[in-house]
Amino acid sequence: TRLPFERADGWIEIGVGDLERYERSPHDFYLQKVLGISQPFGPQLAFGKAVHGAIQTFYEGVLRGETPPLAELERRLDEDWSDRGYDSRAQAETAHGRAIDTIKVFRERELQHPSRIQMTELPIKLEIPEAKLRLSGRIDATIMTPDGLEVRDFKTGNISDAAKLIDKARTSFQLRTYALAIEQLTGTAPAWVTLDYVVTGAEGQASLTPQLFANHRDKLIKLAARLRARDFDPGAPSTFNTAAAFTYYGVESE
Repeated sequence: TRLPFERADGWIEIGVGDLERYERSPHDFYLQKVLGISQPFGPQLAFGKAVHGAIQTFYEGVLRGETPPLAELERRLDEDWSDRGYDSRAQAETAHGRAIDTIKVFRERELQHPSRIQMTELPIKLEIPEAKLRLSGRIDATIMTPDGLEVRDFKTGNISDAAKLIDKARTSFQLRTYALAIEQLTGTAPAWVTLDYVVTGAEGQASLTPQLFANHRDKLIKLAARLRARDFDPGAPSTFNTAAAFTYYGVESE
């Protein structure tokens, strides 16, 4: 029986974020993408979706040669906003106010660099023929810098340590995959990859070496092979990642 994302010709077609989820927790991936048992859409994801939508609206206006007013960004944020998942109305209102403040600061920041945006929400496809793997995704923004193209990924978490973000940008599964896709599409690798935490204002920027590109491509090939082998073992729980199987059922004692 084929997996839901496995085609009749043997190709695996899957989203970049889904493959990253598989690498992080194969069993959680199995529950969600094979069995179709999805976790509830929590308030953190809803917050991020709303802020991303407002950022997209701003960039789309800039690319048309316009300067979208803050009110337009607020309307887009409210269209995507959801109060579901918060413990109280007051908590939801606080989060909504934080989202408004975030897009206001973002807009003011971007108005200082009116011509740097190249593309927003750029759909990408990455094909690795030797693994029969097709990956799809969307790049939040591509920006032109004096050194060349930059791939930027917006986040709404609370990280504020810029030094840690440099390493996170260098090791980001999504950014490495997006950079490979840009190189395949244009023939030139991006000069920079950047994690932009718009709530805290912290950024981490890194350049990727040819060796990192080669290593990540090898990783994608190995992940495709593991998917075909139906390797969905939760693995041992760790401080950084605990599969839902351990969260719900615990670890069997010897």
